[in-house]
Amino acid sequence: MWRRMKVLLTNLRYITNLLLASLLVAFLSSLVSASEITAPVVSILDGDTIAVLHSNRAERVRLNGIDCPEKGQAFGKRAKHAASELVFGKEVKSELWPRPRLMFEGVI
Repeated sequence: MWRRMKVLLTNLRYITNLLLASLLVAFLSSLVSASEITAPVVSILDGDTIAVLHSNRAERVRLNGIDCPEKGQAFGKRAKHAASELVFGKEVKSELWPRPRLMFEGVI
């Protein structure tokens, strides 16, 4: 009898901890949210960074999942030209996620 009670209490603690962890994850994910915008591309900074016109000012947007050479590196000009051919002057839809400004001045 006591052994069953101990197993039941252990399972109950496990379920309670799992529920609390799930609630914590849900709460924390609600704190960080993206804002979705549709805006014209006004500048191509390099192959993986563009500028869009948002609230009457150019907002830097880093393309998530894209890693291109920088301007001074080999093929940097080609990467910038390819990005320009694809999106310059066009309306793009972006999810803007805040990013710590220590590593990169802009948003993703």
